[in-house]
Amino acid sequence: MLKFFRHIRKKLIEKKNVRKYFLYAIGEILLVVIGILIALQLNNWNEQRKSIDYENTLLIEMRKSLNNDLFMITEYFEPRVNKSKLGIDSLLYFVGRNELPEQETLRNLLGDMLTDFDYRFDSGSYENLKSSGLNIIQNDSLRSMITSTYGVTFPAFEKFTNEYSEKKNDEARIYLRKLIKDETYMDSDGSTKVREVPVISDINNSDLLRVINLRRQVYFNNFRRLDGAKRINRNLEKMISDELRRRKVEF
Repeated sequence: MLKFFRHIRKKLIEKKNVRKYFLYAIGEILLVVIGILIALQLNNWNEQRKSIDYENTLLIEMRKSLNNDLFMITEYFEPRVNKSKLGIDSLLYFVGRNELPEQETLRNLLGDMLTDFDYRFDSGSYENLKSSGLNIIQNDSLRSMITSTYGVTFPAFEKFTNEYSEKKNDEARIYLRKLIKDETYMDSDGSTKVREVPVISDINNSDLLRVINLRRQVYFNNFRRLDGAKRINRNLEKMISDELRRRKVEF
């Protein structure tokens, strides 16, 4: 191709046709410019395609993360909250009847009531997104929802769920020290072990009632926080799924 152009230029020079040579030179320059512009456009399209593909990958990863978090809430956190509620309600039943259950039953109910968890959410997909630049998410509404959910809402749920439980549990421990003692016992394999047993002679013991009340406060806070976390989780997961479907992306 270059030899062809050189041949044309040589012929025009030999014929001393300045006007045609000048027009040809302009045409050649235009062809070069057009070629460069086409190459740049193709490169831009390629980079844009890579960016979109990576954005889709990040959204799929975040959707999986949200589903994993929802699974943890429904299959781990909530069952523990419900177990605590069952222990509270059972103890209140005996309180209402002014009836002290057998020691083993009482020990189990106290254990149920004190069942707790440490709330956490998976922020890995969001950190990956931040490292790539939040603006990679083209949908403004979705980008705003992701930022507010992972940057504000989920961290707030984690902070206030765990801090509230820790505060109330610290208060409860003050009274539990008076209600529980360590007892040594012989295990089935002949080894000596230690377990906590209640030392409660009155089901309406004021310290026990205080512990029950504190654990009820923890329960209501946990229930409300987890319910809110599920709602926000599902809303964001739906937005991501809708966006991926709109793009006809399999996930």
